Amino acid sequence: MVDLLGKNQLFEPMWDAVRSMKQEEKLSLSTFASVFQSYCTARRFNEAVMSFDVMDSGGLVPNLIMYNAMIGLLCNNAEIDHAFRLLDEMAFHGAFPDSLTYNMIFECLVKNKRVRETGRFFAEMVKNECLPTSSNCAAAIAMLFDCDDPEAAHEIWSYVVENQVKSLDDSANEFLVGLCNLSRISEAKRFADDVLDRRINIYESTMMILKDAFYKEGRSGRDRYDSLHRRWKAHLNL
Repeated sequence: MVDLLGKNQLFEPMWDAVRSMKQEEKLSLSTFASVFQSYCTARRFNEAVMSFDVMDSGGLVPNLIMYNAMIGLLCNNAEIDHAFRLLDEMAFHGAFPDSLTYNMIFECLVKNKRVRETGRFFAEMVKNECLPTSSNCAAAIAMLFDCDDPEAAHEIWSYVVENQVKSLDDSANEFLVGLCNLSRISEAKRFADDVLDRRINIYESTMMILKDAFYKEGRSGRDRYDSLHRRWKAHLNL
């Protein structure tokens, strides 16, 4: 009944049903998960988060699985501030965030180009030993370059290399593209050489971007690219 009423956005009758279930001692975490999802579907996120307070007063304690499901819904709707609120209160209910929790929020920060928060949150993840995924690292590097924060991108790359986050390829290629887009040609050449030394793959599409960037530098740029291209071809044959 609660699920049906919520899906039809009949919220007052929905809460009447919740109160009736409470009197009959039939409330469960799944009841409030349904309430939360119904509010999120209706894009009424303040009410969605407030349903957690009602659940708490009803004697039900959300667990890690429920927190992750709710944080995932909020992040999918770019409601990052509400997601942070749930993250902050989790520990008080004995539900400690795991790598999934952190990665969902980190991905949301990156997608919404929250540059400063991305750097701070990345540091918090590493400190709490909740490792970022390879795809999130690559996306963060690309976003940080796009938003003119190559230093923060370098911090993430350093972490990726030091901790051998698998795979290194995507992050390395995003870093190379970022350097080219900022016209940091000398750095791009050094970085590409280092990448090949580490036996990390440079994609053909990335090589085309490098070629365009290097060739704009005239004869010396063409010579440097041609040298790099020979190394790259040899790397492919290893």
